[in-house]
This record gives sequence, structure tokens and C-alpha cells, in this order.
Amino acid sequence: MNYLIKFILAFLIASCSFFENFQNPNKSLLEGNYINKSKFNLSSINNYKRWENDEGQVYLIDNGKVFRTYGLDNNFEILNFKSFDFNDLLITPLINKNYLIKFSNPSTTYIDIKYSYRIINYDDTESYGEIDFVVEEKYNIPLIRWVGKNYYWVKGNRVIRSEQKLTPFSKPVHIYTSKK
Repeated sequence: MNYLIKFILAFLIASCSFFENFQNPNKSLLEGNYINKSKFNLSSINNYKRWENDEGQVYLIDNGKVFRTYGLDNNFEILNFKSFDFNDLLITPLINKNYLIKFSNPSTTYIDIKYSYRIINYDDTESYGEIDFVVEEKYNIPLIRWVGKNYYWVKGNRVIRSEQKLTPFSKPVHIYTSKK
């Protein structure tokens, strides 16, 4: 019986540590801009940011949302993407957007993608320091039956962290930014 209790306690302690690191992976990162813990350089183009690393990977990001990539195994582009202020979700609890998206591997033409946005967490200081809220983005590409969710942590009027699955069969990317 003592072994069972020790096992359960060890599991709970390990689980707490895992979830703390998952919820706040920025603790070990220095100031800067990171995708999956790799540092990226930023430049501004019009109203969006160009994130580029030394390996030639490029992410075009508008208000935290990746809308185009270069230099990856499977690049994608969301045609005519227009971001919106996530603070609008405080007034309108559900916002829907429709766009066209194409992928490079395998190569596709532009196909329909549907998004819906809502706040799932408001004023949760434990999951990522002091944030205002977390936005859940649901996406659906009916033609290829690909559905999923992305998340954006918002502080002030900017996205400070996101978790986004960019293409089918890929792992989510974790994007962090700090400004001090």
C-alpha cells in the first residue's frame, strides 16, 4: 500500500511540474522572439511582422497569427488575411472569419478555411503570468476534413504567446515574444 501511495504522489508531483512548464515555457527563455525555443529576428512590413531565422525559415505574422511561411517542409499561405483586435471578443463573444488557404506539400490550389474565435480564459495569472485572456481559434477545412484549434495569449493589446498548428500532419509551433 505504501508503494502505491508513493507512486501516486510521485506522479502528481511530476505532473504538476510538467503542466507548469507547458503553461509557462517562457520561464527559461531570454528576452527575444522565439518559435519552438529557436530565436528569430523580426522586421516590420506594412502592418505585420516577418520572423526569420538563420536557417531561412520565415513566418509572416499579423497580430500573433501566422498567415504565410517560407522555407518549411510544407509552406502555406492564407489569401488576403486580415487580422482583428482580439479585444473585440470582449464585446462580441464569437467572431467567424472565412479565407482561402493553399499548401505547398502536397501542392494545392486555394481551398476554403473557416475560423471561429472566442475567449476561453479571462484573467488567469497562473497559466502565463499576468495576461488579459486566452483566445481559442477553431479552424476547419471541409474539403480535406482538417479541423483543430490554436491558442493566443493576449496581454494589453498584443499577443505574447501562441500555439498554432500550421499544416496537416505537423506538430504545433509555439511562438513567444517578450518586450522589456
